[in-house]
Amino acid sequence: MIPQVQNGDFTLRELEIIFLIQQGNTSQEIAEKLPISEFTIKKHRENIARKIGSHGKNSEEKAHNMYDRILKLKKTK
Repeated sequence: MIPQVQNGDFTLRELEIIFLIQQGNTSQEIAEKLPISEFTIKKHRENIARKIGSHGKNSEEKAHNMYDRILKLKKTK
């Protein structure tokens, strides 16, 4: 079960990173696109995982699902 996280619970940068994760980008690719360090991307990923209540293998899948949920929230507003 995915926790009930609202769009406002994420920073703009975290939302950008969630979008790029959902598109299949690695931390290195995201760092090059934004441009910020790969270490910073990893810290953002940790924060995203903490906010959605997951760490490890399932966190990527949850990030994908979270991005889909955020898109649905935006469409309903």
